[in-house]
Amino acid sequence: MKESESSTPCCRRSRILFLGGLLLVLYAIVGFLTLPAIIHPILEEEVSAQLDRDVSLERFRLNPFTLSATMEGFLITDHDGEALLSLKKGYANFQILSIFTQNWTLKELFMEEPYGRLVVNEDRTLNVTDILEKISEQMVSETEDTDVEEEPVKMTVGHLVVTDGAFAYKDDSLPLPFETVFQPISVDLRDFGTSIDKDAPYAFSATTESGEGFSWKGDIHLNPIRSSGEFSITNIRLPKYKPFHHGFIRLHVSDGLLSLKSSYVYDLEDDLRLSDPSISISELSMQTAQSEIDILDVESVLMEGASIDLKNQTANIASFTVNNGNIRIQRRMGGIFDIESIVPPAEELPASHVLMDMASKPTTESSSPGLSEWIVSLDSFQIKDSSLALIDSSIQNFSTVGFDGVQLQINNLSNLKEHAADFSFEAHSRHSGVVKTDGSFSLTPVAATVNILIDSLNLKAINNHLKEDAK
Repeated sequence: MKESESSTPCCRRSRILFLGGLLLVLYAIVGFLTLPAIIHPILEEEVSAQLDRDVSLERFRLNPFTLSATMEGFLITDHDGEALLSLKKGYANFQILSIFTQNWTLKELFMEEPYGRLVVNEDRTLNVTDILEKISEQMVSETEDTDVEEEPVKMTVGHLVVTDGAFAYKDDSLPLPFETVFQPISVDLRDFGTSIDKDAPYAFSATTESGEGFSWKGDIHLNPIRSSGEFSITNIRLPKYKPFHHGFIRLHVSDGLLSLKSSYVYDLEDDLRLSDPSISISELSMQTAQSEIDILDVESVLMEGASIDLKNQTANIASFTVNNGNIRIQRRMGGIFDIESIVPPAEELPASHVLMDMASKPTTESSSPGLSEWIVSLDSFQIKDSSLALIDSSIQNFSTVGFDGVQLQINNLSNLKEHAADFSFEAHSRHSGVVKTDGSFSLTPVAATVNILIDSLNLKAINNHLKEDAK
């Protein structure tokens, strides 16, 4: 009897362990095999129905022990047959208990080769306009169904990694369609997310692995789609982003650190307006393809007090200042200047450059209604404490003409027709003497009134040119 009684607890423990093991096995089978098989087709069908686009997913896996999900070969095909969004591989580790709080937490989020495509159609709508409108309609419906204003859910991501990403942009609304792909895009962010405060409902900040920072705070509304707030981008190393500016100028940016901040208002109907943006660039250095010597190096560039309205195509800049710049212009054999090779031929320019050229021309009745003339004004442009070197290696005896203390001031510059801007210029020769000019000019049409003063300028600097001409 005693043996039977003593064996009872042991049997209970064995049964408990057996049942626990059985439940664990069932949990694993359901998590690893059953749920992915159920979720996979539902995910494809639901996303396809919501977006009204073909959606395919090659593989979907769950790990019930780590509460993570992995997807491979995810593709959303746009109406034109091109990929709208795609992802080679994605991994997310979600903290399940966070769904019971107002702070949802993803411990890890990894994306390998994500791809996105944005198209501006001929009528200036987007390839995703229908998706945005549908989201807006759903938000309206949900708002009408409840009178209680819910507190916005915060989102926190412990570690976000994006590798070999790409973003394609196409604009068919321009006279010459523009298409480009930005790649590769890599991101490594830790401990970032949205937060809520009384002044700005949402805030976001992040820092990349190379020390570049991005921050945003403001509000987002989906009925209708609109947003306002302010953002800043800091410590952008310009050489890292060569693919983004390579098509615009044939210059190698060897150094430079960029930061910018701005307030903004965005509305789906009224477009984007920037207010009080400021841009600063420090330690900027540029080289031509023909030379490893800097053609330009600048201690700092600062733009302040601007306002930009994309819908009305107006831009005003309060001040643009260049401090301690050094410009080196070289004339090579055949009389070709280095500076002539900076701008690519017109046929190689991105469409945005062509658009800028068109902006300086009067709009005609045959012009596209979306291409009305941009009105651009600059209250103050200054170059301070800079130097200029003119090097002529096209002649037998090498010649250099240098100027220090270069100062340039332009006031009230605008591309309005017959608008006059005032200017003054001063430069001191390294040999001796000074050159001063002042006056006024207009851009449309090109016209100028100039006063020139040359005082005690030493002509020895151009002696080699005179000898060459005498031959």
